[in-house]
Amino acid sequence: LPPEGWCYGKHDHEPYGSMTAGGVGSLVLYDSLQGRDWTRDREVASGLEWLDRNFSVDVNPGRYEHEGGETNSPRRLYYYLYALERALALYGTDRIGARDWHALGAEALIAAQEPGGAWTTKDRKGSDVADTCFAILFLRKVTRGLVDTPTRK
Repeated sequence: LPPEGWCYGKHDHEPYGSMTAGGVGSLVLYDSLQGRDWTRDREVASGLEWLDRNFSVDVNPGRYEHEGGETNSPRRLYYYLYALERALALYGTDRIGARDWHALGAEALIAAQEPGGAWTTKDRKGSDVADTCFAILFLRKVTRGLVDTPTRK
């Protein structure tokens, strides 16, 4: 399959990062529950390739389908990063393409943290509490993989 991502619903909309990461994570869980090898799932591989080609730690990549339809929008950035953390941790990889996704995300999050300790997506309506929670969940790398993988030192 060509690299293909997901959007929120079944309609003709372009894919974007948070929903593609959510789709990959969901398929990995589904395959696991069915006793299937998710590393051989063509749709998972296609979604991972889309995430690799569109990888970012600064924006929610793709065309966000809500709130004006911006491309590569900062909207839901922290939600996207946490979805990325879940998908890649469940899959069992510390790399996306040649990149250490967690190190790059952590570096960006530390740089974006506000003096009071919170994270906030600039110029949008939303919840500072939710943004901060998603950032902390990413930084803590809270999702357990479905298989034991050695921790890099």
